[in-house]
Amino acid sequence: MPHITQAPLPAWGDMITALMHPTLSESELSAPWRRSGDTAFWLSRSAWSLLVIAKWWQRLTGEASIIVWLPDFFCNASLVPLRGMGAQLQFYPLTNQMAPDLDACRTLATEKPPDLFVLVHFFGHPALAEGAAALCRETGAWLIEDAAHVLRPIPGIGEQGDCVLYSPHKLLPIPDGAVMVVREDGPARLTSHASAVVTFQDAYSSLIKSSGFSNQPAWVWLIKRCLQRLGVRSWRRPVASFTTDADTPGIVFPPPKMSALSRRLLFGLVNTLDSVAYQRKHNRLLWIQGLSEAKLYPSEIQPTAGEYTPYLAEFNFANETLAEEAFIQWQGACLPVTTWPDLPPEVVEKKDRHSMALKLRNTRVYLPVHQSLDYRVISDCVRKI
Repeated sequence: MPHITQAPLPAWGDMITALMHPTLSESELSAPWRRSGDTAFWLSRSAWSLLVIAKWWQRLTGEASIIVWLPDFFCNASLVPLRGMGAQLQFYPLTNQMAPDLDACRTLATEKPPDLFVLVHFFGHPALAEGAAALCRETGAWLIEDAAHVLRPIPGIGEQGDCVLYSPHKLLPIPDGAVMVVREDGPARLTSHASAVVTFQDAYSSLIKSSGFSNQPAWVWLIKRCLQRLGVRSWRRPVASFTTDADTPGIVFPPPKMSALSRRLLFGLVNTLDSVAYQRKHNRLLWIQGLSEAKLYPSEIQPTAGEYTPYLAEFNFANETLAEEAFIQWQGACLPVTTWPDLPPEVVEKKDRHSMALKLRNTRVYLPVHQSLDYRVISDCVRKI
């Protein structure tokens, strides 16, 4: 059975380019993720971007505590930096369309209004941001668009928030790299005040300087990817569980500063995004078509199509039993099937309040669609089951 990696692998040519050519400037590197008037900053992970914004808010307001609202369908591991600074986390409910339940949010806001409101564009789909922006104007909160699953800005993404967070390392073959975009016309109009800009620079620089830096994790990543390119695989194939896990394992984040290796690799990647988008869309359709024809996925339950670039191929089942059966069957056939996310414990422990998040978590499974995945490998996987 062909082996499929969960993340894209760098091409040999990209690795050679990274070692031989100088990096682009930060402005040139961030150009694909900026619109006119935007300012961009690089960090290693979007989790660090959230932390910088929270510290920025604290410095501007002089408040010691901060309330951050997040959707209850969210990865707990990404909250480690926010939890570390003592932020109060409030998880708001979603509709079955994975949009904020605005009626429920307005009720929650009467008790504990947000300082930061995080809106997520799940799996590359544009979320309906206008309602969240209106809520932020009503409450005085900053609107953060979490576009970590998004390849690049498209209509409906990066148009409403005060800040927009992209994670190129999730979709491109680089060890780390997250773009934090600050917009001039979000609900809080952050860049209209000179003092706010200076305060942000202080918060950003302070985090980078205080956290230390090492290029070692990036070079370890490169060695592993080279071995995978050569066909070297671990003999031990981990078996994942379908069930929800409320515990966060020992997460080791890279330092906040983006590695030099990622900057160099991006030199050869920033002009390939059109090709990446095409390949990801094509691979998603191949999985859906192949599994439907093999009767391994009910063709009448199709993921929503669209012009977005998929982060993963999403397979939505009518109930948890069907989803778990598919997960076990596909995993047994060596398909690289996964679930998402590992929900926060606050969500798992309050099942009645967060029933939609639990339903979304327990009725979906995912397969990779990344651009280094050859279409023939997808066909072979489905045919050999």
